[in-house]
Amino acid sequence: MRCWNDAPRAGAVAIALASVVLWSCSRPLPRDAGASVLLITLDTARADRLGIYGCSTVETPNLDGLAQEGAWFAHAVSSAPLTLPAHSSLMTGTYPLLHGVRDNGGFFLGERWTTLAEALKSRGFDTFAAVGAFVLHHLWGLDQGFDVYDDDFAGGGAKAGDILHVERDGAEVVDRTLAWLETHRDGRFFAWMHFYDPHHPYEPKGDLAERYRDLPYEGEIAYVDRLVGRVLDYLRANGTLERTLVVVVGDHGEGLGEHGEPDHGIFLYDSTLRVPLIVRTPSERYRGAIPALVRDIDVMPTILDYLGIETPPDVQGLSFLPLMAGRRESEPRTAYSETLYSRLHFGWSGLSALSSADYKLIRAPEAELYDLRRDLRETRNVIDTHPEIARRMSDEIEEIEERTPPPGESAGRHDLDPETLQKLMSLGYVGSAAPSTHGELPDPKHKLEEMNLLIQASRDSTELLESGRFREVVDLLERSLQVEPNYMDGYLNLASAYRELGQNKTAIAILERGLELGPENVNIRQSLARSQLVEKDYATAIALLESIIAASPRYAQAYYTLSEAYLELGRYTEAQSALERLLDVHPRTPAAEYEIGMIRLRQDDLDGAESWIEKGLRSGGRLPAAHFNLALIAERGGDPHRARSEYEKEIESFPRNLEARVNLGILCTEAGDAGCAQDSFVQAIALAPDFAPAHFLLAQALFRQGRSDDEVLRHARRAVDLDPSFGPARRLLERLRAARGSGG
Repeated sequence: MRCWNDAPRAGAVAIALASVVLWSCSRPLPRDAGASVLLITLDTARADRLGIYGCSTVETPNLDGLAQEGAWFAHAVSSAPLTLPAHSSLMTGTYPLLHGVRDNGGFFLGERWTTLAEALKSRGFDTFAAVGAFVLHHLWGLDQGFDVYDDDFAGGGAKAGDILHVERDGAEVVDRTLAWLETHRDGRFFAWMHFYDPHHPYEPKGDLAERYRDLPYEGEIAYVDRLVGRVLDYLRANGTLERTLVVVVGDHGEGLGEHGEPDHGIFLYDSTLRVPLIVRTPSERYRGAIPALVRDIDVMPTILDYLGIETPPDVQGLSFLPLMAGRRESEPRTAYSETLYSRLHFGWSGLSALSSADYKLIRAPEAELYDLRRDLRETRNVIDTHPEIARRMSDEIEEIEERTPPPGESAGRHDLDPETLQKLMSLGYVGSAAPSTHGELPDPKHKLEEMNLLIQASRDSTELLESGRFREVVDLLERSLQVEPNYMDGYLNLASAYRELGQNKTAIAILERGLELGPENVNIRQSLARSQLVEKDYATAIALLESIIAASPRYAQAYYTLSEAYLELGRYTEAQSALERLLDVHPRTPAAEYEIGMIRLRQDDLDGAESWIEKGLRSGGRLPAAHFNLALIAERGGDPHRARSEYEKEIESFPRNLEARVNLGILCTEAGDAGCAQDSFVQAIALAPDFAPAHFLLAQALFRQGRSDDEVLRHARRAVDLDPSFGPARRLLERLRAARGSGG
């Protein structure tokens, strides 16, 4: 393999110094207050898998060309090898230590932080985002400042799976972005595109699947390069590129087996921390390779600096615009990085690291120091030969941590009201936080065998749950928990499997075991509350859910489950109130508005139901069954024309809605529209060949047209064969036989 990481750093630096544009320190830096901004984030993208960085195993002509027209950074470092924390740092210019988003799921970006979108929105920019994975859904807080935050995963481009890994094809991200740009390109805009495609599983699209059969990760990178090319071609074609600042940056890399790590999140080596960073300014004012170390937290202040906008006071990053101009810094930057994944998911030590241009210290139970000038792959721990360097870097990490206010981990607080706290203490559901110091927990690098087993168990159990193979999930995860009793995700999936098997009391016992080990774990509390609902123990379930909301007010699922609990009790006012509380913290939540509409519908408040469902649709949601239920409301209100229109909208958005097609066919039958009726029933049968009513309705519609041929008879017989007790179908079959005169 010929990739940039295989070359000595000195060579890369020499190339960079030869090509960088040098500016006088007294000469003003070129800025452009009138430019628009396009930010492209490449999820799970290693720098050393792009051609511009020296890799020959993958073709990335569009990203390489963009870099040649602008500036690219040889040493850009992520603050965390996880999607949500890294993007939160990109958007706020702060470390996870400060903004408090320490993992994917269960952590939320608070409103106190000024995002890049908010800073630009306040200056009159139109703002848009299209994200490729649920892990960046607006529920986690990154939508702040965006006019449109397109996180619709209900469409055909979405790929199912573990909810935090639900994704959509980057082609859909491009389609949504270009559609928005078409109506906003003439003004000043900030558009953010997030491509999740290189994330595991690696499944290159189209011809790339064969071309990169042996290098599927590289095939995903090549695919994203094509998508970036589509966007750049669009901007060039309409003249927008020459007044747009384009920034392309990875959120983190991918282990690909280096240091024993198959993907990312556990370790802090450059395989997962070093990312591509390319900046193309309008009119190509800055060009060349930049050797100096920069950080993801520097991206936001650099964009604002280029636009002449003041940086918000909390920002920890620094503009690298002077570096792009070839200026030298008196004090070169260092980069702080962290991961708590192994602590939160496996009960092992979290890690922190400090990178300089020459060295990296990884602070762990067994600390590591690497000389990056001579050992790019970080294979030789030189801490024993350079103790003073390690000590200085360790002191700097401690200084960063000491001067950073506590993050207030959203899932780790117990600021509950006294009544709820008392209930939970009596039930044994409140404990102390898990230990967080490095020395008290196992070092992840000494858990390689367990790590790979648990990662594979997580993947396999998710797939098995989706396919309904619950007994296999139980066997797999019982073995996994014997290997690692602190495997938090194992408790969640194991409990889900037992619940599906009808062994809910066993699920509760498993979740209680998990909660003893990880009292901070908001997901286990949520799952335990759901199991308590199955047992009809509403008081315990409601207390658990209120504890989640008190400790983590932005954890949306708790509000939905709380509403469900009150619905089962028939307490509609409190069920609606739970969702209204969700809307207080997540105002743009179409699903919550839709669910309130459904609560109103249960109470026969047709006007209220219609109002709330329509509000959800106006909020930008593609809500399954929303138009279907509006059609039912219209039917009950005596408006068949409106009902037909709503059924058609439902089918357009969700073509697999069987009930919508059947109901539309019935409406068309009643209206005398034989063509519409026949087509609707034919499509319903295509969706569900064994659905007896669809065969009956099609046969009946054809019979009413005066037909009694073999096709009509076939569908009538099929309906009876599928459901011999279906009286209307049996009677229709008898009439058909009589009409044919031979008994069929």
